Amino acid sequence: MNRRDPEPPLKPLVVSVLLALLFTTLLVPSPEPVRASSYSITLLFPNGGELLMGGSKYDITWTTSQPGYGYVTLLYSLDNGTSWTKIDNVPNALVIGGNPSYTWTVPEVRSAHCRIKLNWHSGGTYSTLYATDTSDGEFTISPVQTFFSSGGDIRTVLAGGAGELNLTRSPDYWESQPSSTADGELVAFVRMEEDPSGDPMDNTAEIWLMDSEGGHLTRITNNNVADVEPSIYPGSALLSWKIVFSRFDATGSFSNLYLAELVPGRYDPFGNWIPPRIQENQLTSGDHQDPALHPRPFQPRDGEPRPARRDALHHHGPKETPLVSRREMVRLLDEKRDPVGPLHRRLLGTG
Repeated sequence: MNRRDPEPPLKPLVVSVLLALLFTTLLVPSPEPVRASSYSITLLFPNGGELLMGGSKYDITWTTSQPGYGYVTLLYSLDNGTSWTKIDNVPNALVIGGNPSYTWTVPEVRSAHCRIKLNWHSGGTYSTLYATDTSDGEFTISPVQTFFSSGGDIRTVLAGGAGELNLTRSPDYWESQPSSTADGELVAFVRMEEDPSGDPMDNTAEIWLMDSEGGHLTRITNNNVADVEPSIYPGSALLSWKIVFSRFDATGSFSNLYLAELVPGRYDPFGNWIPPRIQENQLTSGDHQDPALHPRPFQPRDGEPRPARRDALHHHGPKETPLVSRREMVRLLDEKRDPVGPLHRRLLGTG
C-alpha cells in the first residue's frame, strides 16, 4: 500500500498576512460616526398656529447650534406627519451661522394639519444625519379663495379665476352676501325663499352657515323678519364660531345688530351632558339702521334690472348638498364629525 506524502507546511509569508489581517480586525477600531448630540437644528417658522395662503411665498427659518457641513432637507406634511413631501435640499452655504432661511412657494391646497420637518445631513458619499426638527404644532394652509354670490347662489373661485364652484345650488332659495373666515373654512350667508316668479322674498331672509365645500349647512336664525349682512369672526371654526348680522323690524324701516354664536357642549356639575346650542344676543337698539342700508335691501331700486332668473344660469358646481337641520347639526357637532369632501380631496390631490 502506498503512503501519501505529508502536506507541505504553509509558507511564512502567507502566515504573516493572515495574522496581520486578524490583528487589524480585532484591534483597530472603526471610525466613530458623528454623534447627533453634538449638533442641533431648531425650526423657527412655521412652528405651529400660523395661516399660510396657498400660492404665496413664505420664508422657512431655523437656527443651528454651530456651523456644519452638508445640507438641510426641507419637507412638509398635510396630515400631521403621517406622510411627507420633499421641498428642497438647502446647500451648506445657507446653513452655516446666523438664521438660515428658504423661500417656499406654498402649494395651493387646503389643510389645517400641516407641519414642516428639517433634516440636517452631512455631505459626501456616506451621509450622516446630524439633527432633525419638526414644527411644534400644526399650521394651516388655505388657497387664496374668493366667495361671491351670482344669480342667487354662493360661489367660490381660486386665485387667478381658476376652479370656480357653485356651493349652494338650491333651486328654491336665493343666497347672497357671503362672509368667510380668514382660512376660508366657514362661510356665513343670507338665504331667502323665492316667490313663484323666482324673485327673493325679503321677510324670509335668514342667516345660514356652511363649510368651504357647501357642507355642514346650518340655519342660524329662524323668524319672520329679515336677518341680513352677516359678518363671521375671522378666527371662527366649525365647533366655535361667532356671526354679527343686521336684523330688520317687521316693517323693514330700521335694523339693529345681533350676535349669534355657538355655545360649546359641556357637562354640568352632576355629570349630565349639555349639547351645543346657538345663542343670540342683541348688540344695538333704537329706531335706526345699523349699518345704513337701502330701505328694502333686496329689492332693486327704480330703474335697476331685476336679478337674473336662476333657470337661465349654467350651474357647474358640485351636486346639491342636502340641507341639515339645526338638530342634525347639533348631533354632528356633538360627534365632532368633519368629513373631508370632494373639493378638499381635489385641492389636496387625493381624488
